[in-house]
Amino acid sequence: MRIFAIGKWSLNAAVLGLLMALQSMAAHGVAIDQGGYDGSADYFRVQRDQFQRAREALRERDEDAFRAAYQKIQSYPLRPYLDYLRTRQEIEANPGPDALGVIKDFRAKHQDSQWAAKLERALLSALAEQARWRDYLHAAAAVSVKPDQCAMLLARVKTQQLHVFDQASRQLWVRSREYPAHCGDAFATLSHHSPVTVAMVWERVYALMDKGRTEAMKEMLPYLSRRDRATIDAWIVAWPKPGRGLHASSMFAEDTGLNRRIVLNLVERWAKRDSAASYVFWQKVRDQYLFSPAHKHRIDALIARMAAYDDLEEAHHWLHALPDDDIDKRIRAWRIRTGLRLQDWQAVLRDIGSLPANERDDAQWRYWRARAAEQTGDHALARQLYGALATEQSYHGFLAAERIGEPYALRERATQAEQARMRRLALEPELIRAREYAHAGLAWEGRRLWMDAVAEMNLPDRYAAAALAARWHWADRAVFTVAKTGHKDALSLRFPMPHLDQVDAASDQHAIDASWIYGVMRRESGFIPDVRSRAGAVGLMQLMPATAKDVARRMGSKHPGDLTQAGNNIRLGSYYLRYVMNRFDNHQILATAAYNAGPHRVKRWLPDNGALPADVWVDTIPYTETRRYVRAVTAYTTIFEWLRHRRVTPLSERMVDVPPEAVQVSQR
Repeated sequence: MRIFAIGKWSLNAAVLGLLMALQSMAAHGVAIDQGGYDGSADYFRVQRDQFQRAREALRERDEDAFRAAYQKIQSYPLRPYLDYLRTRQEIEANPGPDALGVIKDFRAKHQDSQWAAKLERALLSALAEQARWRDYLHAAAAVSVKPDQCAMLLARVKTQQLHVFDQASRQLWVRSREYPAHCGDAFATLSHHSPVTVAMVWERVYALMDKGRTEAMKEMLPYLSRRDRATIDAWIVAWPKPGRGLHASSMFAEDTGLNRRIVLNLVERWAKRDSAASYVFWQKVRDQYLFSPAHKHRIDALIARMAAYDDLEEAHHWLHALPDDDIDKRIRAWRIRTGLRLQDWQAVLRDIGSLPANERDDAQWRYWRARAAEQTGDHALARQLYGALATEQSYHGFLAAERIGEPYALRERATQAEQARMRRLALEPELIRAREYAHAGLAWEGRRLWMDAVAEMNLPDRYAAAALAARWHWADRAVFTVAKTGHKDALSLRFPMPHLDQVDAASDQHAIDASWIYGVMRRESGFIPDVRSRAGAVGLMQLMPATAKDVARRMGSKHPGDLTQAGNNIRLGSYYLRYVMNRFDNHQILATAAYNAGPHRVKRWLPDNGALPADVWVDTIPYTETRRYVRAVTAYTTIFEWLRHRRVTPLSERMVDVPPEAVQVSQR
C-alpha cells in the first residue's frame, strides 16, 4: 500500500521554530506577553491559512496542492494533524496488508494513541465495507480497539470459522435492540445450520418486552405458537396505553408465567404515567397472581415513588409502608421530600435521622435537618447546623448563611499561579497545539489534547494551566482545568465571564439579570461554544434546534442561524429566558426550572393548594436533573453577581414562595 511520504515531525523542532518566530516578532516590535507565546488568533495566521488549504486539498484529493501547502508549514503546531488525515485517507482508499505497519509507525512517530485508534477503526470499517473478512479478522486481532461485534461475527461466519450459534453469537442474537446489516446476514446463515432454540426466543422476547421494543417484538412473532403469538400481540397493542390495555384485554387473565411478566411490565409502565390509577389496579391484582415477593416489592416501591413525583398526598404513607430493611437510597430520600411537601417537620427530622451516616452528611439533609429543628423550636441545634453549613460555598451553604444572617462563603483566596510556571507552560508544545486547534476551527481536538496534557501535570502546574487558559481567553479550558485542582476559591477561574458585551446587551434588551444568564451558561455548557448534548441541544446556552427555531420566529426571523456562534446563541437563549420569566410572572426559580425541563412540566409541579416555600419546592422537584440544575444555576448566579459587583442579592429575594397551580400562569 502506498502512503504519501510526509516529512518527519519533531515536537522539539516545533518549540525551536516557535522560539525563532517569537524572536522575529520581538525584533519587529510585536508585543510578546511575558516573553512567551500569547495564544492570539493572529500568531500563526499565515501558517494557519496554509494548513486550511492543505485540508481542503485533501478533501479535493488534489495531491499537488496538498504538497505545496504542506511544505510551507514546517514548524506549524498542527502539521501532525495533516499526517493523520492523509494517512486515514490512504487507509480508507486501500486497506492493504501494509496498513497495520503504517498505523504502528504513525503511533510511534506521533505519540497520540487516540489518533492511532481512529486509524485502526478506519481500517476495520474499510475492510468490512469491502467484505475482506479474512483481512478483517487478522486486523481485529492486531489492533488495540474493540471491533464491531456484528462485523466480527459475520467475518467468522464468512470465513467458515463459525457454523452454529455459540455463546457469544447467541447473546448477541438475544440482546441486540435491532439487527444491523452485518448481524442480520450472520444470523441468517447461522439459523440455516442451527435453528434458534426456544430458550433463545423467549430470552429475546423478555429482553424486548423490558425495553418496550414493540417493532422488534413483531419480528419474533413467527417463532411463537399461535397461542403465545396472540398473547404477545395483545401486549403490543396494550403497550402505548397500558391502563386501557390491562382493563380491556382478557388475554392476561390466566395466571401463567408469560401473563405475570406482561402484567408486571404494563403496570410498571402505567405507574410512570398515572400512579394513582395504577395503584388502584395493582391492589386488585397483586395477590391474584403468583408474583414473587421481590416483584411485589418492586412494583409497590415504584408506585409509591411515582406518587411522590406526582405530589399525591398518599405518597408519604405509601413510602413509609414499605419495609425499612428493603428500601434503597431513592425511597429514603423521597420519604423526606414528601414530608417537606407536607411541611411535617417532625417526620422530616425522623426520616433524616434514620438515614445511613454517609447519606445523612449530604449538604441537603444537613440543611433540612436544621430547617426542621428551627421549625420545631430547637433553635440551638438549628443555629449550630446552619453555622457549619454556612462556611460552604454551595447552594445549601448560601441558604444556611441567610437563615442566621451570616455572609455567604464567597472569597477569592486562591494561591496565585506562579508567573514562571505560566511562562514555561506557554511554550509547552501540546498546549500550543491545543490552543491552535481552537483557532483553526478544530476546537474538539484542542479540548481533548489540552485535557490529556493536564492529566499528566502536578497540581501547581494544573492551576497555572488554568490561569494560562484564562489569559488566552479560553474560558471553558480554564473552568475544566481548575476543576482538576480542588481550588474552590479560585472563583475567577471557575466562573469566567466571556462574551461580556453580548451578555450585557442581552441583559439590557430583555430586562434580565446578566449574572443569571451567566449562571445558566455556566451550567449548560461550561462555556464550550460548539458543545452538543446527546439530546441535540447546541451551544453556550444549550438550545434545542426546535426551540431555537421557535424563538427566532418570535423574534421576527425565519431561521435561527448558527447556534454554535456565541453571540447568536446568547441572543436566542436570553430571549427564551425572558419568555419563561414571562410565563411564570417573573419568578426566577420557576423560570430556571422551565429553561431546563420545559414550562409545561414546571406547571404540573406547582403545589395544588397554597404557596410553598421556594427552598422546599426546589428540593422536591421530581426530576433529579432539574432539581440539581436549579440549585446549581441559583448558586452560580450568586457567585457571578459577587464577581461582577462584590455584592449579592439575598437568595430570599430570588426565591419567593412558589404559587399554587390554581394561580393562572401567563401564556405570553
